[in-house]
Amino acid sequence: MIEFRKILFLLSLVSLNMQVSIAQDSPVTSTDSLFKIRSSTSGKPRAEINLEIARYHFLKDQDSLLYYIGLVDQYLEKEPDTRMEGFVYKFKGYNALLSLDFDSAIMYDLKALNKFQELNDAKESGWVLNNMGNIYYRLDNFAVATDYFLRSLSFFEQIDNKHGIAEIYNNLGRISYRSGQPEKARNYFESSLELFKGIGRNKNTYKIYNNLGLILFDQELFKEALDYFTHAANGYQMLKDKTRLATVYGNMALCYDGMSDLPTAEIFTRKALKQSMLLDYEIGIIVNTINLGYLLRSQGQYDSARIYLNMALDMATEKNLLSYKAGSYEELAYLEVAMNDYKNAYLYRVRQDSIKHLIINQQSTEKINELMFSYEQKLKEREIDQLRAEQRMQSRLNTIFLIAIILSMALLVILVYWQFSIRRSKQLLTGKNNLLYEYNKRLVASESDLKTLMNEKNKLFSIIAHDLKNPVSAVNGFSELLMVNYDELHERTRKEYVLQIYKGSERTLSLLENLLLWAQSQMNNIKVEKESVPVIELINDCTSHLMTLIENKNLELVTEIPENFLIFVDKEMIKAVIRNLLSNAIKFSFPGQKIIISVQSSDNENCIKITDYGTGMKPEFVNELFTKLNIPSSSGTSEEKGSGLGLLIAKDYTEKNDGELKIDSAPGKGSTFSICFSKS
Repeated sequence: MIEFRKILFLLSLVSLNMQVSIAQDSPVTSTDSLFKIRSSTSGKPRAEINLEIARYHFLKDQDSLLYYIGLVDQYLEKEPDTRMEGFVYKFKGYNALLSLDFDSAIMYDLKALNKFQELNDAKESGWVLNNMGNIYYRLDNFAVATDYFLRSLSFFEQIDNKHGIAEIYNNLGRISYRSGQPEKARNYFESSLELFKGIGRNKNTYKIYNNLGLILFDQELFKEALDYFTHAANGYQMLKDKTRLATVYGNMALCYDGMSDLPTAEIFTRKALKQSMLLDYEIGIIVNTINLGYLLRSQGQYDSARIYLNMALDMATEKNLLSYKAGSYEELAYLEVAMNDYKNAYLYRVRQDSIKHLIINQQSTEKINELMFSYEQKLKEREIDQLRAEQRMQSRLNTIFLIAIILSMALLVILVYWQFSIRRSKQLLTGKNNLLYEYNKRLVASESDLKTLMNEKNKLFSIIAHDLKNPVSAVNGFSELLMVNYDELHERTRKEYVLQIYKGSERTLSLLENLLLWAQSQMNNIKVEKESVPVIELINDCTSHLMTLIENKNLELVTEIPENFLIFVDKEMIKAVIRNLLSNAIKFSFPGQKIIISVQSSDNENCIKITDYGTGMKPEFVNELFTKLNIPSSSGTSEEKGSGLGLLIAKDYTEKNDGELKIDSAPGKGSTFSICFSKS
């Protein structure tokens, strides 16, 4: 059944196995008794009950989970407790993972792991490491995920925690399966199944049955796979677990399809679709709708098949799920071939190929983002190690300080009648206090400077990885489409592709130019050479470079500048300023609007004004504009992208010419950017 067999495999491995682990052997079943006890307690016992109630709400009610964790946090602010802090970080990690905020989830898990390792708690350390492995599994970083799973396994083996060992075997089996090692995966799954059965955890066995069924299905042993899927389905029916039941029904449909029993495959696909719709599980709805269209087409029910496939295409388009759009186009192409309409089949294939190229470009960008994410995690781990080292240093300083106090007191007792020696000891003690205070102040300042530098570095990496990669990928993708499909493409389509290539190259060139200007400015490699320059000359040079953008957006450019209006500046630097401000005005103007370039003179200064009547900005947005390397960047009125560097360069270059950049803006009314220079 096309490529959606593999898609359902991955859905099975995620939805049936991607569970963060509470690591409690006896989960809470009711909160009634806890609330009764809680009403008559205070302090630490009340905080522990709040933590237990939070555990009860885990995966049931995120709002309640966060509320009770917040209550525990309030207690910990007054009375620190390492174990409770570990659980608070652990549950915050769960919440971040449920929200797909992997960065925060890993940060909280690292903090939780640190607390549990301080307590030598092997069980909780093992569960936290297991959760971190699951996060990297979701990110398809199998090498790092395997490392965390193996570290978790070593903790569970130390204390012979069979539940934990069984979970890790299952997780290692998932990685082996995804890595193309089915026999190794099967051994892990069977070992996990044996352990779960041995400790009476029947609920956990159902996901193992599903995983073993997937391996057999991959080997086209459909009847044997169906037996395992049936075991899993019966179990999830008993547990009333609709989420996992929907996935298993889909897998059973694939088995019947493999055995050419299409009517039965259709029955189970409809069951899977029904469960997905009850859960409002969008991906499951789309996949099962496509599969139902395939089955109806295979049985000659072409009209019904078209209805379902178009439904799937509409849903995938609305949610911008490219893989599923491509799958819908592929199956529609098969349907047109079955109906002998080869022209429409070809059109669907062309659309499918175009989306596949976009997916390839998107995957390349995601790979870069994944590398950046991994790099940032290493920085965070180093930062945590640095904080630990600082804490150890502070602890040693405190010990030294305590010893100094004890020695001083002993000296005071021994030399009680020697007033000079007493004063001397006090002076020494005061000197040490001042030295310690000065050291701590410098340490705080150094930490602040380090964080600022790291933030600037992260922003620059983000600009290079995202804003530079995307236009280059677009140029590459559309060039490849032209090269491969040139003779088959309509002339209008060719022109559209050429236009996209031109836009991508223009954006890349603009970003590279701004990156170069910003880098030169930061390294102080620019020498300001001022001269008297006619403003009209500067404006004409800048507008000639941007005229294509102005014409493409059907904008009217009005210049109101006298011929003899002069300013005393570095000519090339101010041209860069005007070019960036004018580009910004073009970006946020609506097609058909007007942009005015004018000048203003007063007793003290000369100003160049660039006014647009586009989207404008809120006051709070204007206030954030020039935070160093943290400029908010918004899409333009025609979805133009930007890095935010242009305005930073404009402000920096204006100030290097002893000028000032001023902004007057209002939402929906437009903006006026003024660069003003003193006459003296």
